[in-house]
Amino acid sequence: MVMTALAAAAAMLVQDVTAVLLVQAEARNRAGLSAIFDSIMWLAGILTTTISVTALQGHQLGAKATVIAAVELANVAGSYIGVAIGKRYIKERTAPCACGCPVKGA
Repeated sequence: MVMTALAAAAAMLVQDVTAVLLVQAEARNRAGLSAIFDSIMWLAGILTTTISVTALQGHQLGAKATVIAAVELANVAGSYIGVAIGKRYIKERTAPCACGCPVKGA
């Protein structure tokens, strides 16, 4: 029961962090990076769904509650972690100005 909840929470954490990074990459015009995050997020989403649905189909109410709580906590944590990572590492690409020099502070 605990291992299932931890596995579902880990998958959800990966899914949510990559979802936040995907949105940040798209907002900063980083198409290639957002495609990578989209692929990772899809795989993590399939894994999260598979683990969670399997646990929720069982007959143990405690296991169901544990999985739901763990996934929800991972969801919230993933948002905060994703924002922190994205703020630090995902930067907008700046185009040079008309004369060819790089634009600073844009």
